[in-house]
Amino acid sequence: MNKRIPKALEQLRIWQQNTHKSQTAQDYVINTARPEDWDIIALQESWIDTLGRSRASQYWRVIYPANYYEEERTRIRSVLLINTNINTDSYCTLPILHSDITGVRFKGPNGSLSVINVYNEITDNNTIDSLDLFLTANPLLARPTASDHMIWLGDFNRHHPMWEDDTNSHLFEAENFIAPFLNLLYRHDMLIALPKGSPTFQTNTGHWTRPDNVWQANTQADPIQRCEVLPNICPPLADHMPIITVVDLPLPRVAPPHLLDFRSADWPSVNAALEARLSAESPAVCIQTKEAFIMKVDTVVKIIMEVLEAKLEPKKPSCYA
Repeated sequence: MNKRIPKALEQLRIWQQNTHKSQTAQDYVINTARPEDWDIIALQESWIDTLGRSRASQYWRVIYPANYYEEERTRIRSVLLINTNINTDSYCTLPILHSDITGVRFKGPNGSLSVINVYNEITDNNTIDSLDLFLTANPLLARPTASDHMIWLGDFNRHHPMWEDDTNSHLFEAENFIAPFLNLLYRHDMLIALPKGSPTFQTNTGHWTRPDNVWQANTQADPIQRCEVLPNICPPLADHMPIITVVDLPLPRVAPPHLLDFRSADWPSVNAALEARLSAESPAVCIQTKEAFIMKVDTVVKIIMEVLEAKLEPKKPSCYA
């Protein structure tokens, strides 16, 4: 449980967390999840301010449900935070019009991976029905080819012998209530990724249960390298355990631009060097033709750039900007 996730760019590292609508819990996740260690933070029951927005730092790009800007939408309970170091050209949002579902499809050298973050209500199957409707109507949006991968993760609020510990048999739902979710899994050929019996939630009476889950598409190659509960990073005031999932999916990362530190430059020294180079290699002359003007400009720019490169220290801009 104490193993540290390797800092490998060929992996997509996901922290899944129900924050119980707590600002304290969400702030803990944002401040603890170092951007060099994590690529996606999948929040269920995230904290939302009075303006209807969630919270993140400059290292994360907030992805809301596709119906976020609709006036009559219900309170959102699913948010994805994407590391700003991941190139935005490598992913797109999935248009699932439900306030409790957020989906993103990534595209890398190993193909596509759709990550769908779900909060499913305890009392009904509306979220399940909406996800089923979207996937049935838009199969190529979630998985363009049969070899592409798909992961569902989140708080599904369902209990079944397939994933729940056998000692919690009193929690198993009636067949007519659990059937829509099971049919959804079978219809889209999804396999359980988080091992059976891994507890994720402790009730008021102290019993451990399993409302949270991770599911993966049944493909020939299994891209999930690790999927487990990690209790030692559980946020304060959060009543669900963190689940981490590591996927084999290289993605293009943002490379910081090469910049020079103009602020701390020794400008008298720079000016002296620039004057010497210009006098020696490009003295002032009367320019007669367009071609001579273009050549003169190129020479002057070249000299300026070479002097600046030689005299100024390079800056180290953030790769998350």
